[in-house]
Amino acid sequence: MKQTEDKIRDILANNLEVFGLNLELISTEYFIPQKNTTRSFIDILARDNDNNYIIIEVKRSNQSAREAIHEIYKYIEAVIDHFRISPEEVKAIIVSTEWKELYVPFSAFVNESKNTIIGFDLSVDDKLTIKDLVIVKPCNTKNGRLFSPIHDCSLYYNETNLSKGIESHLNIYKEKNIDDF
Repeated sequence: MKQTEDKIRDILANNLEVFGLNLELISTEYFIPQKNTTRSFIDILARDNDNNYIIIEVKRSNQSAREAIHEIYKYIEAVIDHFRISPEEVKAIIVSTEWKELYVPFSAFVNESKNTIIGFDLSVDDKLTIKDLVIVKPCNTKNGRLFSPIHDCSLYYNETNLSKGIESHLNIYKEKNIDDF
């Protein structure tokens, strides 16, 4: 499946006009090193007329689509850090041939995030020729705990510290009578 995603990625990268957004290609599989997490390989990185960075993530199956929102979060943060820009200067596009597993998380991201993200439903034939590319309209979602406005990341350098950190978090939750975390 990854090989097919790579082919679709290359077709889209060579035909960015299909998005109707006046995009200019920077690179495919753009590598961005990360200090605090895994490295990032962005499927397609482009710029728009306003000089914003546009991250384009390509998905071909429901199984891989499940990872899209996580990857977009990671890539947005990586681009902001790497290019030393503000969050408003980064936008994201998810292109997928399958939206069953992606639709609700995508909609929640659009509805609850400050980042701009556009979804495209891609139809291709057996030869991977683009048949149709339609903007995905997000559904209404309830603001809730799907995405928190505050994220906290704790990094532990060894098992002992990890165990202490987990114990600390559990104690705090217990003190506050939180049992749904």
